[in-house]
Amino acid sequence: MSEDDFTVAFLNDVVEEAEIAAALPLRRQCQYRKDAFLEQRPRLFQKNFRLSKELTQNLMRIIEPVIVKKTEFDLKTKVLCALNFFGHGSYQSPVGENVNMNMSQPSVSRCIAEVTEALNHPEVFDQWVKFPSTFQELNQLNKFYLSVVNCKVVHDINRRYWNFKY
Repeated sequence: MSEDDFTVAFLNDVVEEAEIAAALPLRRQCQYRKDAFLEQRPRLFQKNFRLSKELTQNLMRIIEPVIVKKTEFDLKTKVLCALNFFGHGSYQSPVGENVNMNMSQPSVSRCIAEVTEALNHPEVFDQWVKFPSTFQELNQLNKFYLSVVNCKVVHDINRRYWNFKY
């Protein structure tokens, strides 16, 4: 094989590999995520995540020992992602607009699941959520809530009025 034939074969291989690479879809790359604790002012942070920066840091300290690492995201990203979803109740607006998250919907779902699982862990849940354990405690709660009800509160509508035509 002469040197010219070798050069032609080599160039043909290079062109063929370039054509194959051009035909493959480009893999999306994650852009840099901004640190919400550093980038956002306290009011904007609270608007986006519904907790202050201090409360968010306390929450991270509380769930850090019990959260299970299933994804590659760090604890701060998981907690902020879950708080953003809990605060807005939607994937669509906060995920697309928030440059702090920059995550796909499946990744957001996994982060929400991990944080929710950590919040429901007995070590965390039993420390922060208290249900009345005696009738006396239950009656005290009932008295409290009955004392704060006023006439402007809308209540449940009886079933027999559902088909009522106005």
